[in-house]
Amino acid sequence: MSGNMSLCFQCQAMRWPQAEQIYHKFEAFGDLLASSRHCRLCRIFVQGFELEKHVEPLLGYERSGRKAYTSVSARYIEAEHVSQLPEDSDPFLSAFRQVGGPNPVPGFLEVVCGSLCVGEIGGLGHREARPLIFCTDNVQSQVDKKPIWYATRPVTFETSLPIIQHWLGDCTLNHPECSESGIPPLPRRVIDVGPPDGSKDPHLLITNNDHCRYATLSHCWGAGVPLVTKKNTLDDRKLGIPLGSLPRTFQDAVWITRKLGLQYLWIDALCIIQDDSTDWEHEAADMVNIYKNTFINIAATAATNAEDGCFRTYEPAMRIEFLWEDVPSICALSDRISITLVRYKPSERGSLLHSPLNKRAWVLQELTLARRTLHFAEDQLFWQCANRVTSQDGILNTPANSSRTGPNGPRLGPVLYHGGEDIYNAWWDMVEDYSNRSLTKKTDKFAALAGITMFFRDKAKDTPVAGLWKRMLMTDLLWRNNTQSVQRPPRLEDIPTWSWVSIDGPVKGPLLRGRGTRYSRSFSRTLADVPELPWTGQPLISGLKGCKLMLQGYMKQILAAYSPRWPDEIDSNHCKVFTYPPNSAEMLGPNIGIGSCTFDDAPPPPAEPVWCIELGASENSLWGLQNKFSSWQYDVLLLEPTKRRDEFRRIGQGHIREPHGIDEVPTPGPPDNFKGSWQAITII
Repeated sequence: MSGNMSLCFQCQAMRWPQAEQIYHKFEAFGDLLASSRHCRLCRIFVQGFELEKHVEPLLGYERSGRKAYTSVSARYIEAEHVSQLPEDSDPFLSAFRQVGGPNPVPGFLEVVCGSLCVGEIGGLGHREARPLIFCTDNVQSQVDKKPIWYATRPVTFETSLPIIQHWLGDCTLNHPECSESGIPPLPRRVIDVGPPDGSKDPHLLITNNDHCRYATLSHCWGAGVPLVTKKNTLDDRKLGIPLGSLPRTFQDAVWITRKLGLQYLWIDALCIIQDDSTDWEHEAADMVNIYKNTFINIAATAATNAEDGCFRTYEPAMRIEFLWEDVPSICALSDRISITLVRYKPSERGSLLHSPLNKRAWVLQELTLARRTLHFAEDQLFWQCANRVTSQDGILNTPANSSRTGPNGPRLGPVLYHGGEDIYNAWWDMVEDYSNRSLTKKTDKFAALAGITMFFRDKAKDTPVAGLWKRMLMTDLLWRNNTQSVQRPPRLEDIPTWSWVSIDGPVKGPLLRGRGTRYSRSFSRTLADVPELPWTGQPLISGLKGCKLMLQGYMKQILAAYSPRWPDEIDSNHCKVFTYPPNSAEMLGPNIGIGSCTFDDAPPPPAEPVWCIELGASENSLWGLQNKFSSWQYDVLLLEPTKRRDEFRRIGQGHIREPHGIDEVPTPGPPDNFKGSWQAITII
């Protein structure tokens, strides 16, 4: 922020604090807003609220006659917060280590401005602005190598190139989890970017099983179609592609590739023949190798289309002058002024997870499979590899196993590359993330997931079954529709109802999955005949036609009644389960019914019975007191019959409780209380 705005009395009175000390105290958010008209730092706080989209809700709250108490607090960034970072991986980190410890010296501060809303009936709501990082002048020498801190003009790619080269060199030398086993083969087609000086235009190269390092590009196509390769332009692309004819994002990617000392670049629009379905399926099936083998993935993270470009000019740190009144007045004015550098704290969620690029379903496998990705985000550069996620300003430096690429789970790369018992959990974390993303063509739902499916197949040594896994089939069939809306989108055509892929919207994985569940024992007596999937073209890439799943298990009818989990819930499909015919005793007491369920679509009328088939049972030992209270629950699939005999569609999932009773010692095996009839059925 520019300008010569002075500081208000409260901002000018700020001193570097003890941890959690509160400075500003405004009786209302509107008071902070009024102060921001003449105080530069208050204006920065308000902009932080704007970045988090909190200004209008807070003003609306106060227009109703209530007040949002607003305060500013600060804490030192101490050494303990960076103790796990690698020594000497970044000179900037030494500044953090110097200011930490039990009695930290002034250095880096995290400053948070928040508003507390007190509701009419006692409910509290807290809204926080984007946190700020203050860098005092006694450690500014530590940030001299980072233009995004010290520059007096917007930071360009050229001034950012040294830190990119540092990240790349550190990763290739010091991160064994990011290393390749050898020089990988090139994809079937790549862009030869030409010499580093740009004296020749790039051209499309048909490779011949050559081995060489290359870069890839992750980008948003946008509403318009960028420059692409088609059957009738393939020969022209091989002769040359004038750099000026490329959309800006592609031009930037070519330039970045040259600056990083690489010769080859893979861009989907140019390296796949877009009007040749056979070539498209072949290349889509090879995505697992293309992104797994890339030396570096260039991500146009903030771009909404191919013309937005990768590059951004990033604003350097803001400079705030504090006039210290406790310095003797006989001192020169320059000795009484302290320059503090101020930046908004980098947000992995805001800059990466909620970026335009990360809304695309295709991009999930690109970012997951690539060993290292350079993000050109809205506010600064980010480095993401199988070891860690790092921001250009050095504030964010998070180990990859605690970082996130999606709203529902940890980064999947380390788990998938190294395997382990959490690999099925990692799959469902990925599915939950993927199902929240957008696809321009709904028919691409299998294809956009094919690369990571193949990679997972090789790591887990398991067989994919239309988005589920053969070894875990009885558990995987219990996925849940997570669409939070009364009006649910129709199922996708030609995809079996028993697969989550048929849902055009968000889904959640089964409650019983992998390690760390609350169930001590489980079993399944249901038999399944896993079909040979009838792909219409390339397996895992094309569509499915007439795919059926045969099950043999215990079936019975139940009743389901809508039962909100909290008082104001109006858009859920959560229901209680009752026996059929009805039993009045189940309507009494705090735990009515015999279980619960969720429907893929709107629940049926309460008096209409629903078929269910038992998939398995799990023992639930409450509070760890297995000898005091243990119960079994039957996990069931909810079905509706078609017009064909013994043929059903999936309509939901749920569980039915079968308690042993209090103070009973559990029997060695599960009870046989499901009381259904054994049937052989087909689910379409």
